[in-house]
Amino acid sequence: MRRSCLGSFPLAVACLLLGALPWAGGEPWHKGPKDAARESVYPKAEKFGQDREGKNIYQAKYTTLDPIADVVSWYKAKRLKFTGDEGVNWSAGDRASVLPDSVQPAKVAGERGAARPVEVVSLFQRVRGWTVSVVVSRAEGEDRTHIALTYVDD
Repeated sequence: MRRSCLGSFPLAVACLLLGALPWAGGEPWHKGPKDAARESVYPKAEKFGQDREGKNIYQAKYTTLDPIADVVSWYKAKRLKFTGDEGVNWSAGDRASVLPDSVQPAKVAGERGAARPVEVVSLFQRVRGWTVSVVVSRAEGEDRTHIALTYVDD
């Protein structure tokens, strides 16, 4: 049997490279909260105001000219793998929630309440050691959709 003159060097290089690969599913567990949160930013969003970072937590505010429906659809498809307008999903420890809050309480049970002057949708995802919370809103008469993002890494 022939032995390599490199010893365990190839194994060490392989371990380093494997640790740097972005694994399927986009699990950002191997990154800091600010870097991991970047995977949850709507592609056409622009950050505004000051972002904040602490131990295992990051938060920032963004806006976009895109309609709120486009932003919510992106989050539901890209981040949450969620179908439907409202509700919760769970499987194998992963949890997701979509909760719109854009209507007043109905005066009669079973009927839809009057629209509020602001559209608001709360999206939440908890996956194996990290949590993303996104609140998307757009007020009547405003030209921008607002996105408030909080990322927590256990």
